[in-house]
Amino acid sequence: MRRKGSAKLIPVDPKTLTSANEQHINSLLSMGYRPYQTEDGSIRWLTEGQYTYNQIKHKKKSIINSIFNKEYRGLRRRRRSQIKRFFHRNAELILLTVGVVAFIAILRYVTY
Repeated sequence: MRRKGSAKLIPVDPKTLTSANEQHINSLLSMGYRPYQTEDGSIRWLTEGQYTYNQIKHKKKSIINSIFNKEYRGLRRRRRSQIKRFFHRNAELILLTVGVVAFIAILRYVTY
């Protein structure tokens, strides 16, 4: 199965490329793209940002750093009971209903 992207990209000198014509190479270079050779030998044109992102994405991650990572240590999922969640989600509707019932009750009391 083919992976998206390749882990190793080797910078290539644009003058040594024979896969594209000179005009195409010059236009890509003027837009900030640089040629990189992948593991399978094909040429990919990437900007510096894309190349850096690719290198960071395929960088090995240490298990020790993930265990002792302080950013995510204290975060836990907040759990509420179903009753609290219902009132929180429908607070406006509940307050509107209580207000209408109170208004009708006051009108009935005043008219009698």
